[in-house]
Amino acid sequence: KSLNIPAVRLSEAIGRENQWIEERIEQHRHPGSKIAVTTQSGRSYLARDYALPDGGVMTFNTDITEHANMEAALSDSEERLRSVIENSPDSIILTGRDGRFQMVNKTFLQRYGLAEEQVIGRTSFDIHPRHIAEYQVDQERKVTESGANVRDTATVNFADGREHHLTVSRFPVLDSQGQVIAVGSISVDVTEQRHAEETLRESQERFKDMVEVSADWYWEMDENLRVTYLSSSFAALGVGPMEYMGSYPEEVMGERYDPDNPH
Repeated sequence: KSLNIPAVRLSEAIGRENQWIEERIEQHRHPGSKIAVTTQSGRSYLARDYALPDGGVMTFNTDITEHANMEAALSDSEERLRSVIENSPDSIILTGRDGRFQMVNKTFLQRYGLAEEQVIGRTSFDIHPRHIAEYQVDQERKVTESGANVRDTATVNFADGREHHLTVSRFPVLDSQGQVIAVGSISVDVTEQRHAEETLRESQERFKDMVEVSADWYWEMDENLRVTYLSSSFAALGVGPMEYMGSYPEEVMGERYDPDNPH
């Protein structure tokens, strides 16, 4: 015979009423266990069974809704944080005071072509060349001793065989007493940015070289129309390039300069 459990009571029983009752009867036969149940209204209770001298069972139900909600919120928060760490395009690691890796994210593993079990519990000396490992350990020591953030740059080889430039931010991880228990590190790959800056600088240098050998006059001005650069061709006018830095073009040319009609 089917037994009906009111839907307003225990959401765990819905759709499996008979099985739930059998499980609960078995639990009553072995008093002392603790069972967490949730009603369909969202309330959570902790049921405790106690054996009575006459062979009966007494059950206490304690409302643990607030505690359960706090645990659920904490679990959700930790899951979101873990998702952020795992999906970050930057490598994120956590190193204990003993220098051993406690946590690394997916980006770190991909950069160095490693599996998590090859890293956790090991040190930088197991992953990097000795000179890099020594530098990293020294930087982590500075964070541990000062309790302050430390920012630096590094050049390392990834699993792709290429040299990569990184900016690394290290920060202390504190316990409830404010003591440093670990060091966190976030490494941003700025290789492409560095290459772009070098390419731009080389382009600017080539342009300046062309200007310097040209007979044409060339100057640059800031947003206030003051001279910031004069080509060497101005020497033919008896003008020293450094002499007129910060001046207006008309002061250089010796006549009124109209920015809307410079020629």
